[in-house]
Amino acid sequence: FIKYLNVSIFSTIIFGSILISIFYLIGDYVLIKVYNENYTSYLNILLLLMLGQIILTSSGYLNIAVQTFHIFKLQLLVSVFLLFIVFLIGPTLIKTFNMNGAAYLIILYAVLSFLSYIAIFIWKKPC
Repeated sequence: FIKYLNVSIFSTIIFGSILISIFYLIGDYVLIKVYNENYTSYLNILLLLMLGQIILTSSGYLNIAVQTFHIFKLQLLVSVFLLFIVFLIGPTLIKTFNMNGAAYLIILYAVLSFLSYIAIFIWKKPC
């Protein structure tokens, strides 16, 4: 079980890193082809959102692993904690950094979610 969890997280990070590298190199071209040249200035936001999605996907695998332990109260606490953080810090980040702030908020949410599920997973480690 833990072997498959590690493989899933590792493959997500590797595949996501490859995609981020590709989009870093040719993202302007892709944005022009898909939308138009007005969107090339949003490449940094796209890359930040891709990074956030990599972390969220890995966090999702950990969330599923935690579900197998039947610790539903802790998952509720993590969700409430993350919701509180988003509502507390979100407006400030968005007001200060505009669209980049929204991308930073997603990354913050993803990292805190990942760390929370890692902590639960370590604390309630399966035998």
